Amino acid sequence: GARYHLRISINATTTLTVHSGSVMLHPEVGNKQMLILGSGERVQISTGGQITRDFHREEDIWDQE
Repeated sequence: GARYHLRISINATTTLTVHSGSVMLHPEVGNKQMLILGSGERVQISTGGQITRDFHREEDIWDQE
C-alpha cells in the first residue's frame, strides 16, 4: 500500500506527493515515460509536459489528532 496526495491545480498542473510506499505514474504529456516515486518524492507535471521531480517532506496529515 501507499499513501499519497494528488493535486490538480486550476491551471491543470498536476502534483503527486508520496508520503509512504511507492507509486507508479504514467504521464499522458511530455515524454510519457513511466515514473516510479518512493516515500518523500514529489513530481509536478505542467500542461506543456514539463516534469519536475524533487524530494518533499511535510507533517503526515493522517497521523494528526
